Amino acid sequence: MASKAQELCASHINLNVSLKASTTSNPPTLQATISNSDSSRPMTVLSWDNILDENALNLGVFQFSDAETGSKLDIQGLKVNRRLPPPRGDLIEIQPASKVTREIPLKSRLLPSGGKTYRVKAAGNWKAVWVSNANEVGDQDLAAMSGPHVLSGTFESNEVEVKLS
Repeated sequence: MASKAQELCASHINLNVSLKASTTSNPPTLQATISNSDSSRPMTVLSWDNILDENALNLGVFQFSDAETGSKLDIQGLKVNRRLPPPRGDLIEIQPASKVTREIPLKSRLLPSGGKTYRVKAAGNWKAVWVSNANEVGDQDLAAMSGPHVLSGTFESNEVEVKLS
């Protein structure tokens, strides 16, 4: 018999990832948003390796392709060793029918400069998602980051165009 978490994971993680480009800032900036489309249940996300990660730009969460030629930029993301269990401060709670947004300046030694326009999207795997408030995530579930109470799956955002300076 499947657990409640496994049934939810099999059906859908009700989180949507979207990007919006700011053309007026220098450096160019992405507005990255995770929306909880479930109207009745909160979701708690471990911020590692997704758009809410402070290192997202350097970890390869964002994929860049030349807007003119379509060729993908080969950005070798950094590998980060993290201390386990994750600190509770890395849990992001998203209430039902709500969203969390983060501004991401496109400034990294891994990105090219020169004024070309690129298409950008975010894609990857959720490390851990709980259908609960952050304070309800148990220490064992947090430490395990897997198991019957933890959801996982993939995410992919829309694509936006940005001009890298």
